[in-house]
Amino acid sequence: MKLVKTLNGHTERVWTVQWSPNEDSLVSCSGDKSMRYWKRQSDWELLTIVDTAHSRTVRSIRFSKDGHYLASCSFDATTCIWEKVGSEFEALATLEGHENEVKCMSWSSSNLLATCSRDKSVWIWEAQGDGDFECIAVLQEHKEDVKSVLWHPQEEILCSCSYDNTLKLYREEDDDWVCFQTLSHNSTVWQMDFNKDGSQLVSVGDEGQVMVWQWTDGEYQLLKQLELNDTLYCVSWSPLSGLIAIGSRDNTITILDSDLQVIETQEAHDLDVNCVHWNPRDPKLLVSCSDDLTIKIWQIE
Repeated sequence: MKLVKTLNGHTERVWTVQWSPNEDSLVSCSGDKSMRYWKRQSDWELLTIVDTAHSRTVRSIRFSKDGHYLASCSFDATTCIWEKVGSEFEALATLEGHENEVKCMSWSSSNLLATCSRDKSVWIWEAQGDGDFECIAVLQEHKEDVKSVLWHPQEEILCSCSYDNTLKLYREEDDDWVCFQTLSHNSTVWQMDFNKDGSQLVSVGDEGQVMVWQWTDGEYQLLKQLELNDTLYCVSWSPLSGLIAIGSRDNTITILDSDLQVIETQEAHDLDVNCVHWNPRDPKLLVSCSDDLTIKIWQIE
């Protein structure tokens, strides 16, 4: 891993950073209540700061599949929907309903939006046009704080993970969203990611657990696992190279191949690594962010 660029500007820990799916740009969010839009021109430049939407920490951000929309969620219990217009983000809607901090959200390929919260629930929202969103399901399968949600890349299957040591998988059956499978870790599951076609799922958590699940006979079955050294907060599975990046509480990023063989472990930040994300257009670029207030762009050699 070669460090390409360090982006500074946030004044509190940086929780999430995401590549745009259709241009050389990034959006980051932070405990400083802001989102920041960075774009590579002659060099990486900060073009836009959005700091008036949320009253508390902005915990997560996600682009829609086409890159035209952005969702942000916050400890203020709201999710905001934005339309990207040039280098600006225009507010379309504020989604309310969660009783507590909203931790994560995810767009499906059909532009359904899932959100999850400290209130132990997962909500599914459907766009109605003109910036309106309707909640079409409230899923209360977890017993503790829900850390992350993620849609399958090709099908309307939703995955969530939680402090209750489980991942839950949901799909629509007879017009109702139901949980059709539960997968278990030994401790908190912090994040998960699908491979390119969704045939496999990787999950990471406390005690250094990395688990890969294979879709077989209508459900995910444990295929392989690995134990690393510390709590693992984040994971990203490249749809281009097939490499898996994992960020840890011990300030490192570990790169694995799809067989969970360790390719490299690097001291990447001065504090916890909160997010890693592979570039969807360049298989050699990875971005990370940390409690140390920085965003770092890496090239995999």
